[in-house]
Amino acid sequence: MSGPAGCDLCRGTEDPKPNRIGGLDLCRRCYDGGAVAAAHARGFGLWVKLSAIGTDNPIFLVRGTASVPRPLFNASFRRKGPRSLLAAMFGMTLRVQDPLFHELGVIVTRDKARTRRFIEADAAQSAVMDLLGEDVSVTVREGGQIQVSGARKHDPFDQSAIERELAVLLVHLDGYAP
Repeated sequence: MSGPAGCDLCRGTEDPKPNRIGGLDLCRRCYDGGAVAAAHARGFGLWVKLSAIGTDNPIFLVRGTASVPRPLFNASFRRKGPRSLLAAMFGMTLRVQDPLFHELGVIVTRDKARTRRFIEADAAQSAVMDLLGEDVSVTVREGGQIQVSGARKHDPFDQSAIERELAVLLVHLDGYAP
């Protein structure tokens, strides 16, 4: 018989029924708004800001930065669009086997070998897809910096969801071995 389920973000063990997100188990505290504090406690940087432009037909924006204390790779994960078509023309896209991921987004990188090592893990791919599903693009830099950004016209972003999904991605990035 196994022990109690643990939270993969704060590493607590008090929640008998964790929530599964991005391939990781999160306790209720981390899932319900405590993801930033848990990420900071692990030594990760995480900051997300929401805003809106206009009043009659506002455009909702999200911007954020995060970091992990380790070397990573250079890549952008974004929803498909005109910019991703241009990147494909220059041979800067990386294709994954998952057709759902391929329908949802695109990976733009010149660092294909290291990016592939990261994104081929199902859980890491799930974490990236969660953010893409929120209309948020993710840029990862070799020095351990991560930027997120997004814009949409109809619904405001859910800051807690983006913070939670970004914290999950940070756990996956922290486990990446170049």
